[in-house]
Amino acid sequence: MVQTPGRSNCLIRLHEESISPALHDRLSALVDSGTLASDNATLAKLSAWFTGEFGSAAAYLTPSCTDALELSALLAQLGPEDEVIVPAYTFATTASAYLWRTVALRFADCLAERPCVDLTTIAPLVTERTKVVVVMHYAGIAADMDPIVAWCREQGLLLVEDAAHAMGSRYRGRPLGALGDFGTLSFHHTKALSCGEGGCLLVRDAEWIDRADILYEKGTNRKGFYQGDVPRYEWMELGSSYVMSSLQSAALAAQLEVWPQLLEKRRTLWSQYEQLLANGAEKGWFALPSVPQWAEANGSHYYLVTHDEVTRDRLRQYLADHGIESAFHYGALHRSRMWASRNPSPELPHAEHFSASLLRIPLHPLLTNDQQERIAEAVLSFFKRA
Repeated sequence: MVQTPGRSNCLIRLHEESISPALHDRLSALVDSGTLASDNATLAKLSAWFTGEFGSAAAYLTPSCTDALELSALLAQLGPEDEVIVPAYTFATTASAYLWRTVALRFADCLAERPCVDLTTIAPLVTERTKVVVVMHYAGIAADMDPIVAWCREQGLLLVEDAAHAMGSRYRGRPLGALGDFGTLSFHHTKALSCGEGGCLLVRDAEWIDRADILYEKGTNRKGFYQGDVPRYEWMELGSSYVMSSLQSAALAAQLEVWPQLLEKRRTLWSQYEQLLANGAEKGWFALPSVPQWAEANGSHYYLVTHDEVTRDRLRQYLADHGIESAFHYGALHRSRMWASRNPSPELPHAEHFSASLLRIPLHPLLTNDQQERIAEAVLSFFKRA
């Protein structure tokens, strides 16, 4: 989905992973154990860490964030007529996870100033058929959650946070992913905390745990059987294989050892971009990310918003010509080939604008100050000569 012209010639990459020195030892220990079966001990420790960090009732480590979203859709027990409200500006699986269960999706526009939904863009879409609302925190910048949480509770709607970008981000001091009924995290190699690929479902309330345990283990009561709670191991309901592999859990455990340093470096780079590019934003050449006072971003992605698609694409090519990888991000889902040909949608101008005008520039823990200055100089020189 991400377009990267001239990637092989790029000297400054959009994404690079900083791999923990502990990873080699953890993988060696796994190999020495003589089995690559699911490492239940490591998974239990990871689950306990995420449960404590987020204040959730439970945390389920999954092979991907997509799996975590699909697990949330199963927990929601959607019927074919139940409606789910999802952001128009987000990754495809934020929508497809629910489309497996119902055809009734409604797409919410984002705000003009940042690519996140809020209550004003969600509430008008609710009907008597609405059952689930999904919120996505783009680039680790929090949506305004308190009004959404209160309103969903008042309306009796399930609230899911797609916090794929938001590991380490906070809203009024609280971690993103822990505010909705369910929250999902991503450990994809492009994310702030990475184990190559992986995810997590956070469950806020204990009332969901018994059923989540079954769905997580392929729809069986395997966990209860091994704990001695039930006499037989059997198929209980529709589930899937949602357990993170031993290789992924070893990598995630290693990466958590350096997580505080990774997060600090990303936030430092984010702040430096704000300073380096401020002059161009003041001149009106582009907009920088808008971070509300109540949001603490994690430095997941840094982006510029140009005035139009032509300028964005010309800037992208200019950066590529100067050895700098950059990329646009999502196409608005309501205009996608998958959706638009079958389900005519109203215009959602803000989502469509970000689809046409947003450009991500490199931000990762291996980025040096010299490289960051070179990126900023290239961006500013493009507009100076335009």
